[in-house]
Amino acid sequence: MGKYFVKSNTKEHRDQETGEVTTIEQEKILSIKFKGEEFYQTYVGFLAKLYGLEHVSDYRLITKICEIAEYNTGKVSISAGKRQLICQELGLNTTNFSKYVKRLKENSLITGDKGEYQLNPSLFWKGEQKVRAQVLKDQGFNLVINFRAEEESED
Repeated sequence: MGKYFVKSNTKEHRDQETGEVTTIEQEKILSIKFKGEEFYQTYVGFLAKLYGLEHVSDYRLITKICEIAEYNTGKVSISAGKRQLICQELGLNTTNFSKYVKRLKENSLITGDKGEYQLNPSLFWKGEQKVRAQVLKDQGFNLVINFRAEEESED
């Protein structure tokens, strides 16, 4: 919870000869409580290199999944209709959608089946830090990074 305060003062100015109040200045105290939305930023381009994502479709899809994930749960429900809308929005081929999801699952970015998915909270989160910590503790997600050696070219 965040709080916002405004100071309060009241000042009266009186004419010394007549006793008449000539000016009144007022500031009121306001105490407003608000729930600030906490969030994490993920630089998918850098993360994707660590996780071996090589296709633009994978980038687009994981970004969209993060966008539509539930606050404080990381759950994502993708019905057949929603899948079609996502594909249209992202310019993806609907027949290959399952292949894209499979690659995200193979790389431990998401888990789940049949349209019900869960973002890996070790990597992506939309919500409060306390809740994320509890989810990580309860679900025991692991962060796995596989490195691949690239051959150096000889000049």
